[in-house]
Amino acid sequence: MRQRFSDAGGGFFDTPSDGESLLIRPKDLQDNATPSGNALACEALLTLAAFADDPPYHDATEQAIRLIADSTLRHPLGFARWLSNADSILENGKQIAVVWDAKGKEERDLIRFIRSRNEPNAVVAAAAFPPPLNAPALLMNRPLQNDTTTVYFCRHFVCKQPVNSIEELKKNDVS
Repeated sequence: MRQRFSDAGGGFFDTPSDGESLLIRPKDLQDNATPSGNALACEALLTLAAFADDPPYHDATEQAIRLIADSTLRHPLGFARWLSNADSILENGKQIAVVWDAKGKEERDLIRFIRSRNEPNAVVAAAAFPPPLNAPALLMNRPLQNDTTTVYFCRHFVCKQPVNSIEELKKNDVS
């Protein structure tokens, strides 16, 4: 997406660079009945940044948001998905990593509890320990604590003390 649709001035074109030759490459920024392709591209990049620890994903999103900042202030209803992305950036990169012993069963209850919470801007990555080599960076270097399912609450890959149970999640309100 970044290679074929990026605009050097920020944001993304609606057509690929290697697509049909047009007089002007369209670049729709405003959300309508459906979100604009640019807003969805930025949302995808924010999610990838949260999983992959790759600053260029985050940087491309911030550059694109600058394109619509003034218009958003004048016509906020035309940029709802963009505002959601801005809110996600302001929430400061909430991440939740869950690792569990492959023989254990308690991870399902923990994951269900985490997903039941109101964490709209958080990304959740989960895998049996040790995570596979192709797992998101968010899961790497997150060992099991006390040889049981472990939950890490992080912001930009800096994590709080991990917890092992729903009771600890409730008690510490670690998000």
